Amino acid sequence: MVKTDNTAGYVKELEKGRALMKRVGSAAVLRVWCARFAGENAGAIIVSVESPSLAAMAKEEAAADADPEYQAWIKGLAKMRTMVSDSLYNELKP
Repeated sequence: MVKTDNTAGYVKELEKGRALMKRVGSAAVLRVWCARFAGENAGAIIVSVESPSLAAMAKEEAAADADPEYQAWIKGLAKMRTMVSDSLYNELKP
């Protein structure tokens, strides 16, 4: 979850991130939501990166960590947002 004063600009930057993720070979899906009924967090931006597996996520993170353009993009995002929370979720299947 992030807070930003420039939601449209932040979402536009995330589009650049999608392209960078694809370029480094990521199969992850990046999704973006705006918290609507969320109490004091209403209006917060939720960004998820859905990886096919933890192994794939580790491989993709290593590739992104080694990519200077990707790292510059991440540093640029830090100027636009305040991280509120960072979580890892595993889907439960019946």
